[in-house]
Amino acid sequence: MKDLISLDQFDEHLLANAIGPLKQWNNENILSLTTHLPKRGEYFYGELRYCKTCMKNGFHSLFHQFTLLSICPFHPKKQLRKGCPKCRASFYYEFSDRNKKGPFQCICGHWFCNFKMDKPFFMSWKFPRKIENSNFKKWLVYNDRETSDVLLIDPYKDSNSYDQILDFYVSSIEGFEVPNSTTINSHSKIMNIQCRKKESTHLSPIMIEEVNSDEIYRITKSVFKSVARHIRKKYLKEHKDCVRHYRRMSQTRKDIEDSLGFYEEVCPYSYAYIHWRAQMEQWENFWRVDDHKLKHFRNYDYGPYLNHEFLNELFFQWKAKELSISCGVVSSHWIFSNILARTSLHSFYQWLKYTPHILKQGYNHYGNINRLEEEPLFSIIVPIDVKRELKITFLFYENRPDFTQLLCPFILSKSLLKTQEDIYHQYWDSLWE
Repeated sequence: MKDLISLDQFDEHLLANAIGPLKQWNNENILSLTTHLPKRGEYFYGELRYCKTCMKNGFHSLFHQFTLLSICPFHPKKQLRKGCPKCRASFYYEFSDRNKKGPFQCICGHWFCNFKMDKPFFMSWKFPRKIENSNFKKWLVYNDRETSDVLLIDPYKDSNSYDQILDFYVSSIEGFEVPNSTTINSHSKIMNIQCRKKESTHLSPIMIEEVNSDEIYRITKSVFKSVARHIRKKYLKEHKDCVRHYRRMSQTRKDIEDSLGFYEEVCPYSYAYIHWRAQMEQWENFWRVDDHKLKHFRNYDYGPYLNHEFLNELFFQWKAKELSISCGVVSSHWIFSNILARTSLHSFYQWLKYTPHILKQGYNHYGNINRLEEEPLFSIIVPIDVKRELKITFLFYENRPDFTQLLCPFILSKSLLKTQEDIYHQYWDSLWE
């Protein structure tokens, strides 16, 4: 099977003799799409994606495989498709006859190309196609610049999950806001602020010129603890006993249910908070959350306090582009603090959203909510001009959950919590008899 994205398995000279410098054109197209994107990302779909109108004319472009595109760049009203519309068979973007009966024909017999045209479809290949998608044009211009503002994104987000992802990134670059987005601007002189740190009382202050992994770890840990404290004060003020009770009962809940035939009521606020922190801090046993006697050990050697994909990727981009040197420590702190604060708080809202459904089903959820839906998109613009401000834009796909729908059983009945505490003590007493 020969990959059609890189064309590495094709003989370059044979292609050049038959068609022209195809590999050169292909590499130029790849660069026009990805020059300023993080190098670690995968930006082309391995499964064939196509425009129905283009395919009818026997045409397909590498642009259709770009993961940030959801509509055809040549027909901006046409959504990109995948698979056969008749039998749903999928096609890999490779040179093979898998699931194909012939050229432009699915194994089920469905034709993708209209062969009843006045002229052979391949006659149109020699003429360039006009790009009609205005934001896609702007994206190509942005990548064509030798020097431009640095764009930092989550490279694992694509148009499968976010239809307007390219429009969002282009709007961030152009300085326009899109619906449901929030933009945070730093102070205009933040990139010129120098950070001083006093090593000891006997030494003069030294200049910190570059942020390292230990510094990022320290600042992200401090920010996350602040977010957790904010949540406890704003949302858990009336649920302190619920949190304590849920943590303690969680260790023996199943044993109590089996031995006493008792099903415990759960406060949705405490449930969401405990599991949110366990997931974010990666506690193996979620009842360890908020246990001040235990120390959260760092089981990795680099990067942020929370060992999560998007934060680690952001840290790698920051180091790879040497922004920790060019931007300085203060700018680095500002970026990581705002990203972590917004995304971790949004993650807590998602736990609040899903908790009623989990509890309503009557099952105990001891794991994580894997890849929470509606995760916010973010883009970070680092200007080449140090006199301009840094900018972070978030795109949220939904509002905060309706907290009025979360009913705590212990608020409704104060005696219920005491009853469950008594059962907890009764269970432990029986173990010592």
